[in-house]
Amino acid sequence: MERFDYVVVGAGPAGCVLASRLSADPAVSVLLVEAGGRDTNPLIAMPRGFAELLGDRATAWHYPTRPFGPGRQVEYWVRGKTLGGSSSVNGMVYNRGSRADYEALERLGNAGWGWDDMLPAFKAIEDNELGATESRGTGGPLHISTAGGSDPLLEDVIAAAGELGWRRARDLNESDGERIGYAMATIREGRRCSAAGAFLHPVAGRASLTVVLDTVIDRVVLAGGTAMGVRGRRGGQDFEALAGREVILAAGSIATPKILQLSGIGPAGTLRAAGVDVVAHRPNVGARMREHRVFRTQFRLAENLGYNGLLGTEAGRQMAAQQYQSGGGGPLGLPSFDIVGFFKTRQGPGCSPPSR
Repeated sequence: MERFDYVVVGAGPAGCVLASRLSADPAVSVLLVEAGGRDTNPLIAMPRGFAELLGDRATAWHYPTRPFGPGRQVEYWVRGKTLGGSSSVNGMVYNRGSRADYEALERLGNAGWGWDDMLPAFKAIEDNELGATESRGTGGPLHISTAGGSDPLLEDVIAAAGELGWRRARDLNESDGERIGYAMATIREGRRCSAAGAFLHPVAGRASLTVVLDTVIDRVVLAGGTAMGVRGRRGGQDFEALAGREVILAAGSIATPKILQLSGIGPAGTLRAAGVDVVAHRPNVGARMREHRVFRTQFRLAENLGYNGLLGTEAGRQMAAQQYQSGGGGPLGLPSFDIVGFFKTRQGPGCSPPSR
């Protein structure tokens, strides 16, 4: 059993940043534990490879929901299972959220999470190819690009949104309100810029940092109400590591509450029903999470436009692959959505729909 100053569970976006920042002090020791393997799958680097990665249980967790709705539908919520976590398998759309989101968090008693606190942090990590402004940063480790216009059909879509009153935005993160534009993405010259690529790999050689892969953490080791370390499984063998200063759970919105509940921290009724001894009754652990939703509509085109037709044939896919290999361009170098729009789902008092 090894002992470290800090034990960080989960090498996703949060874990990679924490491991980088903490290990910058050569006087401390940091252990980063990841349930998945190395991010060496070539599809991770290729932006449009995300569709294959999400369906591969070697690179993604598939968490089933309970049946819901009139049809008793079961969804599978997908999370990354490799260095970089979900940032290594997602669609790479970079959306920082609205000012109102962070101000609401602050009003709930979360000091330091307001927009005026968060904006400097965003600017510090960004390397936005559109250049530095009061609302975006450059020179940071996380490269941000914009998809640009790769097909005339996309301009037609943006023009149609303009007729509905949506404002065209060059940078969708620069302001709030109803707007539309080409997606901002964590892509650099046709290659994914994951949290592992931006924050972890550049510091992997530090003596203060140890990364352990293919290791699933089941619970926190507690003594007298204090977190002393973590316990789990690695290669069929028991795994345990102790922390002299802190245990930090950064395993995501699903795995983190699971670890806490298995450790006896969570809703007492849920824990007792599962045969887990209650250490601390915390009813909000594992509750009140909402998955974000998007509108996605499909249309059959009357003309031969767009690149779905190209990617729908073997010859077209080979052509797209050659285009990507020659310089990282073409449809294989783009994020999951070319265009992103924000609109209100309901209108306030006195609002009238835009003229058409």
